[in-house]
Amino acid sequence: MAKNRRQPYAVAPNAGYQTSAESWGTGRAVARIPRVPGGGTHRAGQAAFGNMCRGGGMFNPNKTWRRWHRKVNVTQKRHAVASAVAATGLPALVMARGHRIDEVPELPLVVSEKIEKITKTREALQILKTFGCGAELERLRLAAKKLRAGKGKMRGRRHHLRRGPLVIYEDDSGITRAFRNLPGVELCHVDRLNLLQLAPGGTLGRLCLWTAPAFKRLQNLFGRHTGHGTSALKKGYHLPRPLMTNADLSRIINSEEIQSVVRPAKKPPQKKRTQKKNLLTNHAVLCRVNPAASNLKTLARLSQKEGTRQRELVLRKKMATRKEHKQHRKAAHAFAAEIRKAFSDKMAQELEAAARRRAEEAGAIAEASAGDE
Repeated sequence: MAKNRRQPYAVAPNAGYQTSAESWGTGRAVARIPRVPGGGTHRAGQAAFGNMCRGGGMFNPNKTWRRWHRKVNVTQKRHAVASAVAATGLPALVMARGHRIDEVPELPLVVSEKIEKITKTREALQILKTFGCGAELERLRLAAKKLRAGKGKMRGRRHHLRRGPLVIYEDDSGITRAFRNLPGVELCHVDRLNLLQLAPGGTLGRLCLWTAPAFKRLQNLFGRHTGHGTSALKKGYHLPRPLMTNADLSRIINSEEIQSVVRPAKKPPQKKRTQKKNLLTNHAVLCRVNPAASNLKTLARLSQKEGTRQRELVLRKKMATRKEHKQHRKAAHAFAAEIRKAFSDKMAQELEAAARRRAEEAGAIAEASAGDE
């Protein structure tokens, strides 16, 4: 609803485009964005029109046809006002909003109808102090007027005011003139209750000072929860009926009626956290996985210590291995010599046969040449 107070604002349609800039094209080692023509000034040759340029147009500028306002159902607004009125009577919500109500006798704070006839501000100030609003007025005096941050200072909103008590009346016989000059104090007619005043910023629980006639008129404005609760002044309006007669859920859940039929709460199974450990670096985990690992490690240490039985076994095994290797090499050499000898005899026979064939061929050639002569 706060958006419905806004006025349209927009950017001028020709803002950033009021120059005859043209692109220089390619071949000049500069970007192809339009540039301001002319010379003799710094502006000449500068880029224009683009939203990335100084003095250029804005991307997606604000338009006056933006949807500034929001439509809200009448019944929804009436429900919101009724809820805000109900919240003014809850001390917890009023204190949570920042009001000082330690000395206020009760909430909702309803005063006599004679207050509607006062016309002097000093009398209004004295009445507020009488009903325990002195601390609230002191808070407003110290922090009511603050300098607004941002450009709102230049737009008629230079100071930001804190919200103090809201005085709700039925008949204006001078009450508005009496309270209007107090900083942070606002007034509202009971027939024109404003949701933005009852719950500024959407926060419920404003400190309200009701006159007796105004408080009685709420019955005709909103009706009742029970019976024929239709409002006398708002056609066809019913107060929102509460779904729960008792909103204290902890009291309902812990009652004997509920606890007698509810099973005990189940605790979720406890998942044991497993940590992956390296067997090569964690000896305890290695022994748990392989019980012989500890014995093997002890034997390995004893095998390096002189004079122990384990060391003697290791040396004996090494000597046996060397002897076995020596015998293997000796057998391999003997086998290789036997193979060489067998192949050398066969090769000599083949060479002798080849020489014999060459000699026979040479003799046959000589006899043939002698017969031709």
